[in-house]
Amino acid sequence: MTKLKVMIVDDEPIIRKGLIQFIDWSSTDFEVVYGATDGDDAWQHLPVIQPDIVITDIRMPGRSGLDLVRDLSEQFPKTQVILLTGYADFAYARQAIQFNVVDFVLKPTQKNLILAALEKAKARISQDRERIALEESVVRFDRERTHRRKEDCLRTLIHGGRCQDPDLAADLDRQLKAYHMVLVEASVRNEAGDWSATPFAEFGGESDGFELLPVIRQSFDPYENHILALRHGQYAILAVVPEHRPDLLQVLADRCGEMAMLVEALLAIRLSVGMSGCHAGIGQVADAFSEAAAALAGARIGEAKRTREQPGEEPPPSRESLRARILADEILRRVLNGEADAAGQQLGLLFQIFREDRHTVESIRDACLHLASRCAAADPGRNTHVGNHAEGGHNGHGSQPGSHQDMGDASKQVAGILMAESLRELHDILEPVVSAAAHRMQKRPVNSIILATRSYLHDHFSEHITLQQIADHVHVSPSYLSRLFHRETGQTIVDVCRTIRLDQACLLLRTTDLRNFEIAARVGIEDPAYFSKLFREHTGASPTEYRTRNRMDEGGEGSGG
Repeated sequence: MTKLKVMIVDDEPIIRKGLIQFIDWSSTDFEVVYGATDGDDAWQHLPVIQPDIVITDIRMPGRSGLDLVRDLSEQFPKTQVILLTGYADFAYARQAIQFNVVDFVLKPTQKNLILAALEKAKARISQDRERIALEESVVRFDRERTHRRKEDCLRTLIHGGRCQDPDLAADLDRQLKAYHMVLVEASVRNEAGDWSATPFAEFGGESDGFELLPVIRQSFDPYENHILALRHGQYAILAVVPEHRPDLLQVLADRCGEMAMLVEALLAIRLSVGMSGCHAGIGQVADAFSEAAAALAGARIGEAKRTREQPGEEPPPSRESLRARILADEILRRVLNGEADAAGQQLGLLFQIFREDRHTVESIRDACLHLASRCAAADPGRNTHVGNHAEGGHNGHGSQPGSHQDMGDASKQVAGILMAESLRELHDILEPVVSAAAHRMQKRPVNSIILATRSYLHDHFSEHITLQQIADHVHVSPSYLSRLFHRETGQTIVDVCRTIRLDQACLLLRTTDLRNFEIAARVGIEDPAYFSKLFREHTGASPTEYRTRNRMDEGGEGSGG
């Protein structure tokens, strides 16, 4: 059991200070998280701190200890209460028996009496938690059994069979009012460094494959969904959507793209995704699976991770296909990594897709303008602006970025894209743009990227930071930044950010009277309990112990929160 959180409530500073300082809490199973000056102060902080045990005086101004006990029994019934009382108040304190108080301790008290009362509270908490765990295990067992039955039924439906349980079939049919089938397939690098088409299980086995499940669940969290592990490295998701809307397919596709980027950056696993059009009811599950499987087969092209859709009636024919959009993002990723040759190869593949999918002229031009703009914007030293379509462009004459010649070349590129009459012309315009941008990124000094990353972490440690935000700030791809930072520093970005946050917490504990939970929020850690755990791992002491130890010479009270 982790240390139990204790709140001490007493309007007499000498009593409160004595309980906090003269018990060696570090050698017990308890930790003082807050010292409240009266019942009202305690009640204000209870919802945030949520202590396991409250040690409270009875007679206090405002909300008395008895009032506090009554309110706790109604709104925080799991919190155990120990009452501090004098001989004169004992009859009064007996009223608290009806609220199931753990123990009464007479004042002035001794340390061993307080510790004995805390052990009683600990025993009650253990019993309550065991009972709750047993009840939850029964509920979890029933839920998991129902979930397995649904999974078995869905696997049968995927292969064209019928669900033999009428009640289960009816329940699933109600849930699947509108859904997309999404197939996700994983691949890993082989010894040559290429993304292998060999089945995923032959590389990592079951444990590696199931690392994907938490990421997949989080990616589809906003939607009621069913996730099936078809085999190692391949998953089927029935993403249930709230209603049939043309833009939902694009929203799901964006989530799949984010998921693929995250998986490659953190797990070094590449995902291919196939997505069906919108379907309804269990009778269309097999059709949805067939569409998604066909889309997945089309997504296995080259080395790029991408998503392909089988939209059925949506989106409209003039919409740029998801397949081309994901490949354009892959080209940009290669550019950001300084991989000029690979970016050129992917550009050729993009134009092959334009031919195969028979895109409209408008969608092809829009894609080319978007790609030219992103390539120019990828270089932070280029501030050229050309109309509403693109920024910057390839300068083949050695002029300085932002010069009149540079702007003129960029304008010619935009005009050339708008006036081009063939795919060949468009490719010839884009190819030098992509190549030049990739070569510029190659020349960026590594140290500047590391320094910019560290600076960003120091400036934004109190915020919720994502790898994508940092990568955008330093103008490289997330996967490249993650690998580069670890290679150059021997640390991960997450570890460095955590160290910055905890060092700042140490400073605040030494120099301010902020409560533990307030400090946790200020350094960007929302959960006070998780903050305490990280802090102990970082310093070898709890926040309360650290503050008491480092402020003892200053005569500080050493309050636990």
